[in-house]
Formats: sequence, C-alpha cells, structure tokens
Amino acid sequence: MSSQSEQSRLLQQAFSRLDKKKNQPQFRRRPHDDFWASLARTQENIVTSYTDREASWGIYGENFRSHLKTFSHIFDVAELNPLMQVSKEGLVVVDALGPGGWIKEQLHKEDLSIKKGFALTLSDERPDFEKIYDEHTQKFYLVPGNVFSPDTVDQFLTTLKDEKIDFLMCRPYGGLSCLPLSLNTLNAVLLFGFIHTLYEKTKDNGILLFQTTSQLEPLLKAWDAQLNSHHQNMFTLDIDAKNETFRVFKLIKKTEDLPALPLSQIRALFRERKKLSF
Repeated sequence: MSSQSEQSRLLQQAFSRLDKKKNQPQFRRRPHDDFWASLARTQENIVTSYTDREASWGIYGENFRSHLKTFSHIFDVAELNPLMQVSKEGLVVVDALGPGGWIKEQLHKEDLSIKKGFALTLSDERPDFEKIYDEHTQKFYLVPGNVFSPDTVDQFLTTLKDEKIDFLMCRPYGGLSCLPLSLNTLNAVLLFGFIHTLYEKTKDNGILLFQTTSQLEPLLKAWDAQLNSHHQNMFTLDIDAKNETFRVFKLIKKTEDLPALPLSQIRALFRERKKLSF
C-alpha cells in the first residue's frame, strides 16, 4: 500500500472516529482502551500530586479562559480584536511549552478566529490518526522536543514556514523551576534567546505572553526599562507582591529587532546563579 493511500486510510479512520465528537474541545478515546485508560489514570495522579504547585504557579486549568486568568493583570482578550480585523483569515497562535489544548478548544469555539495553531512541548503522545486529523482538518501542528535545543527551534521554524505569529502564550506549568541547579543560568539565558526567536517570527503588534519564575525579576525589570525606552508600552511586567513564585510579562512587537539583554545583566545573572531556582 502506498504512503498516500495509507495516509488517506488513516484520515478516513480519523473522520469516522471523531465525527460524532467534533464539537468537543478535546477528543477522548473509549474507556475500555487500556492505553488511554492508563494515561488518564497517570494524568489524574499528576494533577492530584501537583495541586499545591498548581495553586502557587497560577495554574487554573488547561482551557483558554484558565490561561487568560494567569495573565489577567496584564492582558485582556479584547486586545486581540485589532489583530483579528487585520488578519481576515484568522490568527496564527502558538502555545509555547504546552501541548496546545487551549488552541484545539478554540478551534471549536468563537472566542478566537484561528487560521493555524502551533504548540511546542516535550513529547507528542497523539496516535497517528489524530495527528493527521489535527494537521489536515484543524490546521493544528505540534512540535515535540526541548525548546532550548536548536534542533527543536529549527523544526518549529520549518513547521511555521512563512507564517507570522499573531498571539502566543507561554505558561510552562512551573516546569522551568525544576531544571538542575547547574543549568539554571544557562537555561535562563537560553529562554531569552528563545524569546528573541519568537519575536522575529511575530507580526507587527503581535502579542506574546510569558510566565516565568520570580527569581528572574531583577533581569525582567532591567529589560522592561530597556525595551520601553525604545517604544512605550512595548513591554509590560506584572509584579505581584503577594505571589512569591512566578512573574508574568507581555511583549508586543513594536520594533523590527528586539533589543538584547544588557551584557552587564547577563554577567550579574551568572554571578547570582546559586540564588536562582530557575
């Protein structure tokens, strides 16, 4: 059987399995399916184990509205209206460091008009038929791997092709705080490099939302002052004195090139690396 006919068969299989559930934000397999039942139990255990951590990291759920709640102090969904008016075909949206659940949900709702959705996360557990359905029917693409790896970033850029990002949310579930201490500073610098890459692929006035550890607050404050000196309201940092765990910030593309972090701040970050939990 040719690869084309095999792909066609899988796509037909996807339609037959998912047609009756097309209005649901997430597609669930049969309860008696051993693999998916086991996965569901594993996910339930993880959620139970991380209840306290979720609360401290502002994790309120996996859907679109729960993500917006994390960024509620710095972003209102109405800010996307001008972008949707310009992008007649719909928005190009990205879930960075997440599986894209909120994007797939919005493909079946009317809060956002989405042209294409992309997600970058560590692994892809979807069966083949769902991958084909997502890409061919929903225009949703998932790139698995370490986002700090050049190979993963290159794969994402290849998948993105000539598209430009309208809207991105990066809410990494507190995972960045679990990196080995010896890699804290390196990954902090790589994070800002990753942000630069995303910025370059963002449309003018596109909106990028990020959540990160509060230990980076001094660095974020320095970047805040630097970026807003180039263009007012380009960078918005939320410093919630009541929350000791994370910070959120909004970056709007106002200039062609994103000014880099001051070298002195990066050196200071290396000097203070033992104090960071990033």
